[in-house]
Amino acid sequence: MQNHHFFSSLFFCLFFLAACSTPTPTQEVIPTEAVRTEETETITLYLPAVQNKPEVIDLPEGIPLTEWRTPSGLLVPIMPGAVNGEEIDSAYTFTVGTDIYEIQVFYEDRLTRLGWESQSLTESPNVTVLGFRQGDTFLTVSIQFLPEMNLCIVQVSA
Repeated sequence: MQNHHFFSSLFFCLFFLAACSTPTPTQEVIPTEAVRTEETETITLYLPAVQNKPEVIDLPEGIPLTEWRTPSGLLVPIMPGAVNGEEIDSAYTFTVGTDIYEIQVFYEDRLTRLGWESQSLTESPNVTVLGFRQGDTFLTVSIQFLPEMNLCIVQVSA
């Protein structure tokens, strides 16, 4: 009789857990197919959908500069074609409708001609960070491509 009570309790617990784990009606599910190789039959699994929330980025506002003066007084060119620009906390941010590579080539060429020494380069699919040095001043040019807007946001900071 104890085995019967044990199995009844186990069945009740499993039933209760299964009832509590059903998806809520507001949860979006998408079918995903999986194939059983032994019996060659197809089953459909329903998994919660993964939703990528768009990252909120504050775009700069204002008329872009042609040059930005670092806190130490050195001038840094702003890429031609900048759409908007704004200085915030020892950095200048602007948007430009071109690709990361074109911006990278512009800054590597212009800054080295102005006496800046290239120090580092970090790349990922939609972000590139360039590092430069002139004397005791370090400069970072961060470039992020925003595919949904088809433009780049660039931040120059010293």
